[in-house]
Parts: sequence; C-alpha cells; structure tokens
Amino acid sequence: MSVTISSALDQILTRHSIASVRNWLRSKGLAYSAGTKADMRKRVEGLIEKGSISVEDVGDGAIDLEEASAKRTFLYSVSNELQNLAVIETQLATLKVPLSDERSLASSPTAKPKLVYAINSPTEFRAKWTELHTNLFADRRTEKFEHKPAPKVVVCILNKETGITQLRYDAPGNKHIHTIGEEPTDKAYYEHYKSQVEAMLGLPLTTIDLHTKLEAILRKVPRVVKTTHVVDETSEGGVNRRTQKQRHKDVRDLSDFPKTDAPGDPVVRTFEEAPVHWLTEPSGEQLKREVYSYIYAAEGMVRFNAHCQESEIAYVLAQLV
Repeated sequence: MSVTISSALDQILTRHSIASVRNWLRSKGLAYSAGTKADMRKRVEGLIEKGSISVEDVGDGAIDLEEASAKRTFLYSVSNELQNLAVIETQLATLKVPLSDERSLASSPTAKPKLVYAINSPTEFRAKWTELHTNLFADRRTEKFEHKPAPKVVVCILNKETGITQLRYDAPGNKHIHTIGEEPTDKAYYEHYKSQVEAMLGLPLTTIDLHTKLEAILRKVPRVVKTTHVVDETSEGGVNRRTQKQRHKDVRDLSDFPKTDAPGDPVVRTFEEAPVHWLTEPSGEQLKREVYSYIYAAEGMVRFNAHCQESEIAYVLAQLV
C-alpha cells in the first residue's frame, strides 16, 4: 500500500469513529459494513484499489467529517449587495488574513485559537479555526478530576449568493480561555468567533429567527420530520413541554398537541425548540438515512449529531432558511 493511501486512511480513521466513516460511505452509495477500525481500513482500502473512490475522496471525506459532525450551527444573515460583498476582500487585505486555495485538516491545536485556513471565492467565504479545551472527568476511585485535552474546530461558511452565514462549533469543553469574569462560559466561546467573523468580513451578523420555519415544519402534511418532544410558548408567558413517551409514536399524535392557532383564539403560540428526525422519503433521495437535528428557534441554532455529512446539513438548512 502506498504512503499516499496510508496517509489518507490515517486521516479519516484516526480522527473519526467507525460510525462516522460508515455513514460517509453510505452517503456515497458504497458498501460500508465493518465491525472494527481494522475492518474499516480494509474496506476503504479495497474501495480505493477498485477505483470506487479516490485517495482525494478520502482526504475530502476526512475534512467533511471534521467540519460537519456534531456541530452546533448558528445561522446568521449578512447583506449580500455587491458593495457590501466588496468590503470583505478589502477587510481581509487590511487585516492581512492569509488566504488559501483549498481546505485542510486542523492540526496541533493550542489553547489560543488558531486559524487553519481562510478561502475567499466569488461565491463563498469559508474559514476554519482550531483550539484546545479541557474536559473534566470525575475518578471515583481517587476522588479526583481527570483532565483530558479536547481539540475543537469552528467553521464559518458565508454563501455570498444568499447572504446566509453558518457558524459551526464543536461543543465547548469544561475549561477554555473564553471567559466572562474568570469563568469559562459557552456564551463567551460562541461570541468570540462571532466577533472574529464580523471583524474579518467587515459586516455585522444578524441572527436568523427560526420560529416561522420550525412551526411550518412541525405542521407540514405529509410529515417531513418525526419528533417526540416540543417546547412551545404562549403570548401569556406559559411554556409547555410536551413529550411522547410511547415508542414509535409522535408528539403531534397527542390529543393536547396544538393543531392550529384557530381564528378568534386569544392564545398566540410559538414553537421554541424541538428535536426532529428528518425523514428520507420526503427528501427525494437527498437523504440516505434519517438525520437528527435539534432546532432552537430564538437562537437561530441547529445542533447536529456526531455522524453528519455536508450534504445532510445542506438539506436540513435548505428547509429552514
């Protein structure tokens, strides 16, 4: 086996779980069964040797998984008028941001955020950072906390044709340098990169409210998602959390689920959040499996699971914005 193939296999199998690689292969319509990493290595190597996929495909797959899996994706809009988009190039030059021609994997993270790449094309601005957090685990035997390093990746994607901007974050660790006062907080971590992106673009990011689209998705017939839990809020300040505990049933099958805001009903209701599984059949074969996401309407945030692909995120976001 050549060093090139070996390196590509190391990139995707060392960094990602079998389940993630299995879903990546399935998304390409390829055989994906494997019980161990050694089995998966043989599987992918065999596909390369047969010409079913290339070494470049494997390298791109490793990057796709790094940039799409298990991300908290905040959605923003920027003005996509030509004069505003022209500001981006000027701002990047002023800040002397080093630009790349292609994506690359994150490596050697440190506590201080590090820019991995920035690409500014006519249709898209894309950038990636990496940093090192620490997770704390309680050791019952020693009654002490174990500190484990946790590399993190953050990705910005601005579609210049629509102005829609994604900020994708790995989940924050227990300890990191982003603090409010002296305490590391999730909010400080998220806000750091939002500010960083606004500075690089020279444009403000406006949160995309997802209330309307979340309600439309939950009420759509035939159903495009299934869900067992929703949180809705009334104009009177009441918060309702509805959960369907019967297996294979949907929360919308409950008799007290609000079917509609009827004319003359004084209660105005908004759906605030819901975990949903996007069904494959309504996707028109765009999805090869049911895709899980948790939607937070007010924050304009969608949380994806650990094995998501770029194509799956693209499908979900196309239904929301």
